[in-house]
Amino acid sequence: ALQYPDLDKPRLLADGYIAERSGHSRGATVDLGLLDCRSGACTPLDMGTDFDFFGPRAHTQASGLSDAQQANRQQLVRAMARRGFVNYPQEWWHYTLQPEPDPGTAYDVPVL
Repeated sequence: ALQYPDLDKPRLLADGYIAERSGHSRGATVDLGLLDCRSGACTPLDMGTDFDFFGPRAHTQASGLSDAQQANRQQLVRAMARRGFVNYPQEWWHYTLQPEPDPGTAYDVPVL
C-alpha cells in the first residue's frame, strides 16, 4: 500500500514522488530491497521505511536513520551501481538502468 503520511495524494505528482511517465513503464526501472538469507529463512533488511513511503525519511541519504539502516541503504546503492543502476535519491528502493536501453518507449504489456 502507498504511504504518504505528510502529503496530500494530488501532491505526489506535483512534488515529484510519482512521475507522469515512469521508467517502470519503459522496463528500465525497478523497485527492490535486500534480504538476509544467511540463517535459512530470508528476512528483509531494515531500510528505515517500507517501500512507497513518500516522505523525507525515504530519501536514500535521509538523516535520523540508525547506522544499520544507513549501511543497508548504502549496500543496496553499491550493489546496484555495480550493474549500472542509478538510485532515485527520494526513494531508497528505486533504481534505473543507465543509460536506459529504450528511453522513448512505454511498453503496454498485459499483466496476468
